[in-house]
Amino acid sequence: MWAKNGRELFYIENNKMIAVPVEFQAGFHLGKPQTLFEGSYEPGLDGFPGYDVSADGKRFLFVEPSKGRPRANEIDVTVGWEAELQSRFRR
Repeated sequence: MWAKNGRELFYIENNKMIAVPVEFQAGFHLGKPQTLFEGSYEPGLDGFPGYDVSADGKRFLFVEPSKGRPRANEIDVTVGWEAELQSRFRR
């Protein structure tokens, strides 16, 4: 996952969160990978990572491991809810 400022790349490898600095001056250059921390990580769904990085790159949000509970394999999305809500509360 790219940092919001585009100057760092985050990924998980062998249960380690890795950060790699990236530079675009005179081409594309990767810096030295650095392990930030280790843990047990739940994979994301359908190719999406199971984590996100804050805009400042200092905080991480992870999907909590299921610990034996069944994993959800779908998500319900409601579109147009604003109009439905407004129609219910119009006076």
